[in-house]
Amino acid sequence: MWYVSSGRPYDLICPLMEDSTILAAAILGLVLGPMGGSSFHDFVIRTNTEWQGAVVGIVSTWAIFTAVLLMTSFLANSVHMWRKVDAHVTLIAILAYLLASCLEAYYAACYPPNGPRINLVCHRAEWIIATILCFINTALYVADFALSWLSGQ
Repeated sequence: MWYVSSGRPYDLICPLMEDSTILAAAILGLVLGPMGGSSFHDFVIRTNTEWQGAVVGIVSTWAIFTAVLLMTSFLANSVHMWRKVDAHVTLIAILAYLLASCLEAYYAACYPPNGPRINLVCHRAEWIIATILCFINTALYVADFALSWLSGQ
């Protein structure tokens, strides 16, 4: 195990960031998969799933932030300000992913009271799997933040 001068174990952090970015891509695919050939806007209007846009926005935003942090971690990981930004982005990502996970769980559970009336979106396997992946991604961000905290950032 190799450490940078801050003592943060980057051989653990970088795979967490990589896994988080890969899971985000899978979540986006699963959330957007049921649309078929229609646009996101048409699907949302037809199925009353407006808050799926929030899930898509949260997941894609934090995937981009995580990818940027991962790319810069090899060059700037010894800079104190970068480590602070990394820790704060991770903390905010935890809160955002908790919100996204709860929203996705709501839709995966056939979002009462509208879900049963719309046969197209009730108990979608894709959304159930996306919910599980959202919670796993939240756990990855918690682990990343815990490692940041333990290393004294």
